[in-house]
Amino acid sequence: MRNHKAWTQCYAPLLAIAVAGCAGINAPRGSVPMAQVAAQDPFGGWAAVWTDKSYRPTFEGELIAVGPDSVFVLSGDTLVARPMSGVRRVRVVGYNPKAADLMNWTLVGTLSTASHGLIAFLSAPVWLLVGSITTSSAAYASELNAPGHNHSWDDLRAYSRFPQGIPVGIDRANLRGRVPQQPDRH
Repeated sequence: MRNHKAWTQCYAPLLAIAVAGCAGINAPRGSVPMAQVAAQDPFGGWAAVWTDKSYRPTFEGELIAVGPDSVFVLSGDTLVARPMSGVRRVRVVGYNPKAADLMNWTLVGTLSTASHGLIAFLSAPVWLLVGSITTSSAAYASELNAPGHNHSWDDLRAYSRFPQGIPVGIDRANLRGRVPQQPDRH
């Protein structure tokens, strides 16, 4: 019992910090496909657009296109166009890497080290470190920030609905976004 108490006092706060710090994706639930089907998905990634130095994005939605001088985002049912000169940064989430599942495995693995006795003082930090790094890496791998971080405006095109630009003659007022999937009820 004494070892369990020491484990709890030592690693429970670290576990709480690690789990709280684990990254999730920066997109609403259902707004991006799972990684396995992202290449065949007809919709664009989830874009957050900053036009100033604010912490919060100016607007968010599906990335429709990146033109030669403008960025087009479907925010709700409204197509918002901003000249690149007025955009400070765009973050696009291309797919859902299921980082929450990795975070849960990290939690379960770390908690399982309570049964390791004295070795838990070694195995618990390993679970926390490796699990946190893996979860964070998976979440950030699904994102692209441009311009900057070695990415250009052109790099965003791959995550847009229309990578070659908005087709001529398309009715921009009738563009609609992804319809969120309803969970199966059995």
